[in-house]
Order: sequence, then structure tokens, then C-alpha cells
Amino acid sequence: MIDSELIFAYAKCGQRYLPELETFITEPNQADIQKCGDRCYDDKLFEAAKILYTHVGNNQKLAQVLVKLKLYPAAFEAAKKADIPKVWKEVCFACVRAKEFRTANLCGLKIIILPDHLEDLIKHYERFGFYDELVSLLE
Repeated sequence: MIDSELIFAYAKCGQRYLPELETFITEPNQADIQKCGDRCYDDKLFEAAKILYTHVGNNQKLAQVLVKLKLYPAAFEAAKKADIPKVWKEVCFACVRAKEFRTANLCGLKIIILPDHLEDLIKHYERFGFYDELVSLLE
């Protein structure tokens, strides 16, 4: 419990203490790093959550954090490692909202092969009026 609280304290202290956070989690400790990452995510401490999810290898949550940090190409790479339709959709939809169509297309290619999710993808592009980009993806 003490190690987990120390990790969260480092995260709450901001950017200046993130190197100490990284050092601490690489050394032997008794912290539940996954729970610490979830707690940081819930408190919108995305930089710290990114470090923690990277350490534990939770690519699904890492992709979500990278979307929040607007690091779309990195979010694509994390989604590729997770390879879960829900994650592909989250990253794709965030990229569409941010008009990052290159990355959105890469994610979209993973979604259009899944008939159950194709309709959601089409509706999302249509909601924002990106018809040309949708046609380009489907071609």
C-alpha cells in the first residue's frame, strides 16, 4: 500500500517528479502498478498513467491514454499491440475528431474487416461530415 501511495504521490506532483516515478517502478517494489495507472487515469494524470501502463504492458489502456495526450501515431502503435476492436474504434474515432485522417485510416482498415463494427465507423465519419475521407477509407 505504501509503495502504491508513493507512486500516486509522484504522479500528483506533476511533470517534475515523473523521472522519480519511472525510477521507482523499475526498482523492486510492492506496488500494484496497474491500479496506480487506473487511479492516475481517473484523476486525469495522463503522463503518469502513460508511464505506468507502459511498464505493465497494458496496451489497451495505454492507447486510451495516448489518445488523451493527442499522441495519435503512438496510440495507433499501442492499439496494434492490443489488437482489440474496441481499442481500434476508440483510436480511430479520436483521430477522426482531431482530423488526423492518416492515422484514422490505418485504424479504420482494422475495423472495416469486422462487419459488426463497420456501421459505427460509417456513422462516426458521417456525423462530422467527412464523406470524402470515408469513401477514401472504404476504397
